[in-house]
Parts: sequence; C-alpha cells; structure tokens
Amino acid sequence: MKKVSFVKAMLSMILVLAMGLPAAASAAGSSALDEATKREWYEEYRKIIEEVSPESKLGDFGLTLSPFEDFKEEDWKTPREFRAFAKEMAGSYVGMKSGSAEEPLPAGSAVKRVYLTIQGVDYGIDIVGDFHTQYEAYQGRLVFSGAPSFTSLSAGAESWSHIGMESRLIEGGRTCSVTVSGRFTLGGVSKIYLARAEFYCDPQGNIS
Repeated sequence: MKKVSFVKAMLSMILVLAMGLPAAASAAGSSALDEATKREWYEEYRKIIEEVSPESKLGDFGLTLSPFEDFKEEDWKTPREFRAFAKEMAGSYVGMKSGSAEEPLPAGSAVKRVYLTIQGVDYGIDIVGDFHTQYEAYQGRLVFSGAPSFTSLSAGAESWSHIGMESRLIEGGRTCSVTVSGRFTLGGVSKIYLARAEFYCDPQGNIS
C-alpha cells in the first residue's frame, strides 16, 4: 500500500515538473541576449545593410547602421527579422497625407504633419513654418511675402534630425510649397528622407 502511494506521489511530481517546463523554457527564451550573440548579429546587420541599401528609392539616401553602442534592447532582432525590416525601410518614403497641429502656435506660424510608414506603422513628422504676409493690391487680398523659415521634428518618441529645407511661393503667393530633409532613426537603422508639404494663406492672412 505504501509502495503504491509512493509511486503515485512520484508520478504527480513528474507531471507538475513537466507542466512547468514550457513556462521555464519561455522565460529563458525571452531573456536578454548575451554580448557574444549581439556582436554576431551586429556583423550580420552590417552585411544586410550593404546588400539592402542600394534598393532604397532615393539612391543617394541609403541606409546607415547605428553604432553598436547605440542599440537598445528592443532594437535587437534576428538577422532574418532585421533583413525584412531593413528592406521595408529602404523602400519607404514620407507620404503626402497630412494632419493639423494639436498645439496652438504663434500668429504667423503653422504646422503640417506628414507621415512615414514602416511595416504598417505611421510615424509623424511635423513641418513648422514661420511666415510673413502682405496685402497684394492686384489680387485684393493678403498673400505670403518674403522668405519663410522652416524646421521639422518628430511628432513622437522616434528620432528625427532636421537637415535643411527648400521652399517657393506659388499661385501668386497664396501657397507656399516646402521640402525639408531630415534623418530618421528607428531600430538601429537611419535614413535621410525628404518630406513635402504645402501651406496656404487665405484672403485674411490666416495660414493653414
């Protein structure tokens, strides 16, 4: 009788341990990568960037791999995942769809939010302009005048570094078209993008 009880107890213990194995394995698999694996993967990343970068739609604006020390824990991907991510980023561009600023701006300023889409996720970039207007007698209304100034910045936590801009007044000064350039960094990969937007001046000098 005692022998049967002992066998049952041992079977129960084995069953409990077996049920706990998947959870333990999962916990081990989700632990942070060791330094050797990170170094090995980083070298694979370097080769992938060299292979994928020529696929960029903007040939002179290829991909750049961030320094090893700048990688965050969430940036590490398997080489296969990294290749898919890099190819997506190489072919990405800033779309023309835009939104309005959520925060109030000083008079004479306006902002357009454009979006960069990577792997189905939209990343906002705000293009902020400071303008001057004047009355144009021929049109009988206010229009843009002089040279506006622009900057651009990330609308979220992602990294965007403004590089430069080029703008021109069209439609008799009623519209200002601008193209800004900047470097966007995500997941340890960066690329220079061009972002375009148009600002409008209504007859009363309101800018949108």
